[in-house]
Amino acid sequence: MFPAAPRIAQFRRGAALALVAVCFAFLSFAAASPAQAQGRLPVPNDDQQADELTGVYRCQGTNYEGTVTITRVGGTYHVRWRMPDQDHGGAAIRTGDILSCSFKSGRLTGVAVYQIGENQLTGRWAFYDTKGEVHTETLTYLRPLD
Repeated sequence: MFPAAPRIAQFRRGAALALVAVCFAFLSFAAASPAQAQGRLPVPNDDQQADELTGVYRCQGTNYEGTVTITRVGGTYHVRWRMPDQDHGGAAIRTGDILSCSFKSGRLTGVAVYQIGENQLTGRWAFYDTKGEVHTETLTYLRPLD
């Protein structure tokens, strides 16, 4: 009857999907803007963030203090906490302005999640095999790696 009708319907579906994709991209960009307005680091792409977090940090928690070294390795980070009584090591992945870490401390394993801010990371962490306690700590940038 109308041979072009299926092609027109297919074009409309494609145009509608393209419009949805553009709207999603716009909303994603708009959602990142408030973080930048609050003085946090912008959310870079993988190429731009290569060395942004790499460095030595002062680590301060409720009853402890030490240093933390963050090193970029491919698409991940190696994190090393050096405390007066023990060292801890872990792997981390960055997603936007969040750094998520797994770590091992002696026989215990745990997780830490940090909000990336200007010259510091504010985090919460917990061990796997404890009473469900959640701790906080702040990592403040000191210097680049040697």
